[in-house]
Amino acid sequence: MKFLADVMVARLGRWLRLFGYDTAIANGRQSDDEILAIAKKENRLLLTRDKVFYQRARKAVKAHYFVSRGAKAELREIVKTLKLEIDFPKKTRCSVCNGTLKKMSDFWVCNSCKQTYWAGSHWARIRATMEAVKR
Repeated sequence: MKFLADVMVARLGRWLRLFGYDTAIANGRQSDDEILAIAKKENRLLLTRDKVFYQRARKAVKAHYFVSRGAKAELREIVKTLKLEIDFPKKTRCSVCNGTLKKMSDFWVCNSCKQTYWAGSHWARIRATMEAVKR
């Protein structure tokens, strides 16, 4: 499943990337029409907290409106609603550009933007979020 997060849920979009989902994130300069065109062309589920935009979007593309507020609550909502599997770090994508990662000896490198990732102290927070979302 592929997602397109509007700017209102951009942080959620980065979490979905960490958890292995192909997630485009609107850049804030795109119009609603441009966002809808991307969702349609790339067959992405549009994610938004904008009720008016959602009501318009769901007529043209698959869309999800978030009742929850905050990235963790939104993440919990989408994981439960769509029964998403979380596979961190095996399927993790680049949180910066959504590219795929290549495992090196003790780190990962994005195949697209060359961002480097490693298992630092932040992993405990990511794992804690992952466990909280699964409950």
